Amino acid sequence: HELSDKNKKILEIREKLQKAIDAWHKNNKGKQFNLKKYTKFLKKIGYLKKIGKNFKIKTKNIDEEITSICGPQLVVPISNARYVLNASNARWVSLYDSLYGTDIISETKGAVRGKTYNPIRGEKVIEYARNFLDKYFPLKEKSWKDISEIPKINNNKLNLKLKNPKQFIGYVKKSNNLSSLLLANNNLHIDIAFDFDETLEVNNPDGNQDKAAIHDIFLESAISAICDHEDSVTAVDAEDKILGYKNWLDLMKGNLSVEFEKNGKKHFRKLNSDRNYISPTGKKFKLHGRALLLNRNVG
Repeated sequence: HELSDKNKKILEIREKLQKAIDAWHKNNKGKQFNLKKYTKFLKKIGYLKKIGKNFKIKTKNIDEEITSICGPQLVVPISNARYVLNASNARWVSLYDSLYGTDIISETKGAVRGKTYNPIRGEKVIEYARNFLDKYFPLKEKSWKDISEIPKINNNKLNLKLKNPKQFIGYVKKSNNLSSLLLANNNLHIDIAFDFDETLEVNNPDGNQDKAAIHDIFLESAISAICDHEDSVTAVDAEDKILGYKNWLDLMKGNLSVEFEKNGKKHFRKLNSDRNYISPTGKKFKLHGRALLLNRNVG
């Protein structure tokens, strides 16, 4: 390999440094430790270098999920197609589902989860979500709690006055009504979905109980995922490895899917598509609908 000679020289330097450090500790065994002397010694042998000027790495053609977006990274066994799909699609996650189905929202005062939709718990979810919006996407003059109708966008202008107007990134309209509002904070996006025609609330028999018809808020969540052939999965023989690489191939082709049964119901899961929006300047653009997938294997 073209880097073999270079790597060999680097390893020789590493071995030389380690031997010098080992010798220093043996020669100073039992003596009072002196940080200044030890630091001077490390600088002398070249283990510590002088701090240079600030610099920027100029490597090109690297995914923004690696270079500029900070967020969670998942690890998933490549042998389980359903889990792999979950990890890939975790790029965008429902805030409402996350709140309703976990103990983030207390089950006191009638707000129990139960087996069917509970409007009392739903109200608490809406309250939490409005506080979330006020904290990370504050309005200039009022609170998100005061919004009682679907915001309007005319000529690509949002009628809501954000404290930081640059947080407005894009939108989607259906039948000339706002169906999706895209905002961003710290390079992470949220998508506020509006139920303008009251067709999205399939779980609530009374329809949408949000006064601004917010159906859900989707958060950009798992930015990348390691599809694991080793630590989180046992891939020993040919059959195991074929299954792992078959799932990886289907991921690369974009056609990985799985059908399974849960609680007596059949479910079908596939990879999410990219998300389409219109920018505040009127241009169409896309955001990735899936996590950046990384392959970890040992050959």
